[in-house]
Formats: sequence, C-alpha cells, structure tokens
Amino acid sequence: MCLAKPLRPQYDGGIVVNPELKDGLKGWTTFGDGKVEHGQSSHDGNNYIIASKRHQPFHSFTQKFDLDKDKLYTFSAWLQVSDGNADIAAVFKTQNSYETAGWVTAQKGCWSMLKGGIVVNDSGPADLFFLQHLLATIYTRRVEIHQQQSIEKVRKRRVKLQAVDQHGRPIANATVSIKQRRPNFPLGCAINQNILRNSAYQNWWSSRFKYTVFENELKWYSNERSRGSEDYSVSDALVQFARSRGVAIRGHNVFWNDPRYQPSWVGGLSTNDLWGAANKRIYSVVGRYKGQLFHWDVVNENLHYNFFESKLGYNASTVFYQKANQIDSRTTPFLNESAIDTLATAKLPIWVTELDVSAGPNQANYLEQILWELHSHYAVQGIILWAAWSPQGCYRMCLTDNNFRNLATGNVVDKVRGQWGQADGVQGTTDSEGLFEASLYHGEYEAKISHPKTKQIF
Repeated sequence: MCLAKPLRPQYDGGIVVNPELKDGLKGWTTFGDGKVEHGQSSHDGNNYIIASKRHQPFHSFTQKFDLDKDKLYTFSAWLQVSDGNADIAAVFKTQNSYETAGWVTAQKGCWSMLKGGIVVNDSGPADLFFLQHLLATIYTRRVEIHQQQSIEKVRKRRVKLQAVDQHGRPIANATVSIKQRRPNFPLGCAINQNILRNSAYQNWWSSRFKYTVFENELKWYSNERSRGSEDYSVSDALVQFARSRGVAIRGHNVFWNDPRYQPSWVGGLSTNDLWGAANKRIYSVVGRYKGQLFHWDVVNENLHYNFFESKLGYNASTVFYQKANQIDSRTTPFLNESAIDTLATAKLPIWVTELDVSAGPNQANYLEQILWELHSHYAVQGIILWAAWSPQGCYRMCLTDNNFRNLATGNVVDKVRGQWGQADGVQGTTDSEGLFEASLYHGEYEAKISHPKTKQIF
C-alpha cells in the first residue's frame, strides 16, 4: 500500500513526541551525520521530516524513548524516498542491543506504511532511528552475533591444559598443538540406489559424510509394492554400502501418515486387514534391520496427517511406536515433523533430517544461513541434507553436477564442515604457569605438547 497522503498516527501517536510534526522538529534530532529538516506539502499541508546528505545507511533522524522490559510496543511510520525504491528498517538502539521493529519497501512519490513492534530485554532508554539500504546487513550482523554466542554455549567448551615436567613444575612457552580427530556434531546427507552403481558418486559422498538416510528405499511402498510380496534387495544393498564405510543410518520410514503415500493396495483394506498388514510391515522391516540403524522414523508426519488414526483409531501411532520399541529397543524412535521451536519445548533430541532449499539465485546463500541457524539452535543434535543425487536431477537440491563437481551448494557444505570443527587444528604456547586455554567444538581430539629444551612430545 502506497498512498498519496499518509494516514493520521495510530493511537494519536502514543508515546511519540510531536508525532504529526505540527511543531516542526520538536522531539526529533539527527542520528549520525547528515542533514535533518522539516518539510510541509504545499497542496495538502502534510508535515514530514527529510533526512539528506547521508553518508551511512543509518544516518537519519531519531527520538529517544524510555522502554520497559517485557512490554510489547507496537510501532508504525509512513515513509517515502526521493528516487526509485528502497528497503527501510525502523531500529531501536538500546543499552545492550539493536532491536528491529519492522521494515518496508518505500517508494518515490507516495507514502508506504511501516508497521511492526518490539519487546526489549531490559528497561531503559532507547533511540529510534531508520536504516536505509543494507537492511540485510544489519539483520545478518545481529543474527551472526546471536548465532556465535549460542554456538559458544551449546557446541563448544573452553578447555584448559597445563604442561608440567616430571617434577610437577609448570613448563612455560611449551608448544601446544590440538587437532580434532572426529567432530561431535553430525552432518549427513541422504542417498538413494544411484550410489550403488556409481563409483564417482561413492567417492565424492563417502569423503564427506558419516550419517545418512535413504530417500525412498525403506518406505513401505518401495518394500511391498503388491500385497504379500516383499522386496528388500535395494535397501539391503544400501545398508551394506553404508555400514561398510562406517556410516550411521537413519531408518525412514516404517509408516507414512499421509494417505497419498501408501502402497496402492492399502487404501481399500478393511480395518482388520489394515491392522494385519501394518503389524506385518512393522515386524518385517524393524526386525530385518534390528541393530543396524540408529534412528527410526516410526510414523512420518503424524501431526500433519492422520491416515492410520482415521482407519485404526486415535492411538494407532502410539501402538506403532510401542511395537517398534519392543522389536528393537536400541534404536531411537523419532517423530518426523516440522516446527523446530515447538518441538524443542518437549526437551527431547531433535534432528533436522530432510534439509533442502528450493532452486534459485540465492539457494546457496540461504542454505548457508539455515545451516548456521540450525547449528546454533540448542535443541538440534544433527542435520541430514535431503540432497540424494540422481542423473535426472535431485528432488529439490543437488550438491554436485553429474560429473560430481561441486555446485555452489556443495561448496557451502564443504565450507561449513570445515568451520564446524577444528580441521586445521589449534596451536599456541603455554603461559608462565604452563597453562594453555582454547575454545573447542565438541568432539575427539589429539593434543601434543613440546618444548625446545626437551625432545619429548606428550
């Protein structure tokens, strides 16, 4: 919505001083450098503030407010630019942070409404200012700071080593070298039957991943296309391939609660026959791979859909989970669903098991942002990329071309694999008390300590 004349302030301006600018610049001052002026339209009498001669995106105008912790403040403003269009954010600078109240794409020649709100973490003064251009930059900076703080808390641990001689005396200026042998945070990728007959695919994939899930090969409609005729030949081969390379396998899935993805013969079964077929399915597939998988998606998408509940009763999923646990109690049963923050409230382990990003010019950038956001989320314990390769094209996201040269998305994966650990190691020297301290990602490490005065390496 872009209007020739802005509407009157909501709530009569609330706590804003001089909200309609009838008193010139009263209550408003310059934020940063630049020039701030009061203006008035000659044809409709509309008052406005002009920010010109700006040298930085945040150079604008400001007003100071006293805000209370945990209160929700709604915010709105009408904005216009002198040429073209531009993204503009309303930002509150508090004592400890920058809080974005909202943003809008403002245009030349008409007024666009920016509407949003904020909640501050601490009571105290806050300066409102407006940010034009580089909107993504301020968001990115704020997100990255939050992510790094979270990662330091949930993915890393400060480790302190002390070098001492045979008499227990500290050794100063000793060289410490710490190298990660195995990272603790799992990052895997889906595979499908195409990997079984393509050595180039096998080599590219195996050099990167130690966790996997099969794209379709363990689903009911793949294992029992016609009633009573089971075929596990492809899934058996994939299990053998993964286990021969020390790769942990997620089982996906015993059942799928979406009616569209049942074996073609299931839909017409009576209640008793469906119970019989479901029991046979769960005992067959879970029993067959007992002890070979580390996760099982027992019922897929049973918050979105309810095929089995509609046919077998409200507790159908409960029964399936109980039976899966009875058959293979060592494999963790999973609810495969979305809504990460909601699921996190259950305080149970969360894996993101089907991560992909739709094709587009920003696919790789979005993938990298999502990976970092998930890695910084305290509840996420692992990520599986849904990027199984097929010569006809991947489901939604490929990591390589058909010659197994990295695409931009593959480069992102390689980049974060290196960043989520200490692949290059950590080096340093001990202080006067023989101490060396470092912040390390969770994982298995090898540490070596040496000193020029001794040939020994510890």
